[in-house]
Amino acid sequence: MKQAANTKAGRSALNPLGDLLGGIAAIPALRSALGRRSADMSVSERAQPAVIAALAEASERRPLVVCTLTETAAEGLASDIECWLGAGNSAHLPAWGTLPFERMSPTAAVMGARIRLVHLFCGEHHRRADAPLVVTCSVRALMQRLTPGAGELQPLVVSSGQRIDRDELVADLLGRGYERGVQVERRGEVAVRGSIVDVFPSTGQSPVRIDLWGDEVDRLCEFSVGSQRSGADLPVVEIYGCRELIPTEPVRVSAERLIAEAPWGKEHWERLAAGEFFEGMEAWLPWLTDEYRSFAHLISEEGLVLQVDPAALEARAQEILAEEAELASHLAKSWKVNSSEALPSFHVPPEVLLADCEAPIWSIDSVPRSPDQPLVQARGWDAPSADSGPLPQVASLLGEGYRIAVAADGVSSARRLGERLREHGVETLESFKLEAASGCAVFVGALRSGCLLSEAKVGVLTEADLVGRRRSRRLGGSRGGGGGGAAIVSLESLQPGGYVVHRQHGVARYVGMVTRSMDGVEREYLLLEYRDDGRLYVPAAQLDAVRQYTGGESPRLSRMGGADWQRTKSRAKEAASEVVAELVDLYRRRQTITGHAFPPDGPWQAELEEAFVYAETPDQLAAVEQVKIDMESPRPMDRLICGDVGFGKTEIAVRAA
Repeated sequence: MKQAANTKAGRSALNPLGDLLGGIAAIPALRSALGRRSADMSVSERAQPAVIAALAEASERRPLVVCTLTETAAEGLASDIECWLGAGNSAHLPAWGTLPFERMSPTAAVMGARIRLVHLFCGEHHRRADAPLVVTCSVRALMQRLTPGAGELQPLVVSSGQRIDRDELVADLLGRGYERGVQVERRGEVAVRGSIVDVFPSTGQSPVRIDLWGDEVDRLCEFSVGSQRSGADLPVVEIYGCRELIPTEPVRVSAERLIAEAPWGKEHWERLAAGEFFEGMEAWLPWLTDEYRSFAHLISEEGLVLQVDPAALEARAQEILAEEAELASHLAKSWKVNSSEALPSFHVPPEVLLADCEAPIWSIDSVPRSPDQPLVQARGWDAPSADSGPLPQVASLLGEGYRIAVAADGVSSARRLGERLREHGVETLESFKLEAASGCAVFVGALRSGCLLSEAKVGVLTEADLVGRRRSRRLGGSRGGGGGGAAIVSLESLQPGGYVVHRQHGVARYVGMVTRSMDGVEREYLLLEYRDDGRLYVPAAQLDAVRQYTGGESPRLSRMGGADWQRTKSRAKEAASEVVAELVDLYRRRQTITGHAFPPDGPWQAELEEAFVYAETPDQLAAVEQVKIDMESPRPMDRLICGDVGFGKTEIAVRAA
């Protein structure tokens, strides 16, 4: 019941969706399924978020694990369900996003999200107040094997006033897979400057600055990646690791044994046995553990599993295993593995995936399989036209006793929708005070599409239903690697023959995009040329490891694996230190100058911003906010906005004007 209270507390007072859940849960197909060990029903795709949210509220079971066909479907469903249940009550368990045996590591954001959810649902953690009620995942993510000791990966908790040794703190972060650098720019990085430790948590939207006074945390705050300026103070922060596979003692022992048993992988076994972190180390997971555990094994008997289109899930699971088998067959020949030695699998077979699951397992089909299957009746809204459409339909449905929630893209859109509804004789409410009351409420929400549930006399109308324009969803970061860092490079901006800089290997010439096929599985790569005929194939998913060269002159190519790139970086650091000293003196003198302070934003500026229908990137939002702060300050503005054509400079200038 603590979770139920958390659900209601997490909803915005201006979001009326939660008041509709009770009526949806009373639909006969749902009401009859509650309390059963197995259930089978048909729910159209547009109504699934509402139905699943209603089940989460009406059921005593925690968590609801919803398995979908693809990652995109799982992410979209998690976003919609969060609109119904409130922030923090829905989460997405991402798959690694890499091919089996591929020597490429998942992003820190992906691994951090997985580590956090595994931690929350191991043992008694699922009773924590901040654990989500609903977890969505693709069938691939559910089948993926967990790393050894996955449930033991506890977060590092740092709070203001806490006593902590700086060196031990840094060593702890490095032991969780964080990379140490000069400056924090992306998730999974840590930097140290005297008594200040900067870290970008794998699950965070902003980096965190830990300012120590001796061995005490004097200040704990967020800071900007672009300006490196400190921001809002934080009372406490949980820092999850950014590597699922940690070279613990059992992992090292297994790697040491494999040096003799599987000499074809000696180079990698030796690095793991030595406790190193390296790119693509997760590719060797199946050899390091005999446990076939997945996230499905963490679902307690108090949970509930919902399979969306189970027949399609079964077919997709078999495809995943077939693809992996083909890759294994090809690689076994390349690696000269003994013919009698079968490569282990990254995935738990579907026939045993939920075999030991003690939680009830339900099935939801998007299309009825038979006339006898219980059905949640749902339909879409009328198409917009000159004399009919959703708005006239709202007035008609209210006369039939419907309760309707209208989701707008922004505050200004909500205001305009309210005016248009009143033009059609519809008065709007802020919320539904009584469950039996008819009415229409307008709120700001990012629902993808609406629906009409006739059995509950409930309707949800979105701006996309009205104008046919779907708002682009802002990514929470689980799939991206930057998480608020600078945009590195875009494929459109790369020109064959141009120069780029790879994070680890240095300056190269970009040849172009190439497609490489491995037993029918095709992937795109960036082909980079280095000195002495060196070639590097960078997966498109690792685009954030490449920057465009901006030196202004034709550079000398680096040598792959050589020390020249490291020497170049060392010289650059020394030169940067000299520039820093000059800038410190310059800014000291600028502090004494007084500039013009512009007034804060007025209502017209707010309305203009809310009318902007596209989802800004984190960098654009940060630039807008920082420019406004500069313009409202009497201190002279000292900021340059730059970027590629079409990447938001005009929008920033208009919003900051």
